Amino acid sequence: MTKMEVRAVTLAYLQLQEGHTFLDIGAGTGSITVEAARNNKHLKVFAIEKNPIALELIDSNLKKHGLNHVVYISGTAPLDTSGIPRCDRVFIGGTGGHMNEIIHWLTQEVLTDEAILVMNTITLENLNEGMKALYDYGFDEIEGSSLLSARLSLLGDLHYFKPENPCYILKGVWRKKCRNLLE
Repeated sequence: MTKMEVRAVTLAYLQLQEGHTFLDIGAGTGSITVEAARNNKHLKVFAIEKNPIALELIDSNLKKHGLNHVVYISGTAPLDTSGIPRCDRVFIGGTGGHMNEIIHWLTQEVLTDEAILVMNTITLENLNEGMKALYDYGFDEIEGSSLLSARLSLLGDLHYFKPENPCYILKGVWRKKCRNLLE
């Protein structure tokens, strides 16, 4: 599950607003999907996840929070995603090793003009691949963060801050002019 601190920064980068259509690719347990839907009741939310156990958790979390405006799809982007509408905001939490294919699909079929794409990764290889893809596909306003957080924990009778795994967050804005340059 995406940690609270990472979710907060990820959602801040996404700049979700009422009326947007949001897609979460590689949704995992659905923590980003659920928080986005909880905070934005008029957001159209779609989530793609291939792991059946994770899909059960997403379903359970959506029911727990009374979120019936989320459509989740069992599959792997971009292969199993017919019926996904144009989206204003997209989050990539997992790629299954298909980051380049996913970003290509997004730029060709999914992203609206001025759409924001945000991706999280914990590996340097995926960070580098994500950066390269954003530049190669002509995204604007590319920015990112490296989050190193720690949580208060007990150590015997004492307290300390136990470090969490670092996470890298990338953001890019897709503009129609980007598409025209690539064609």
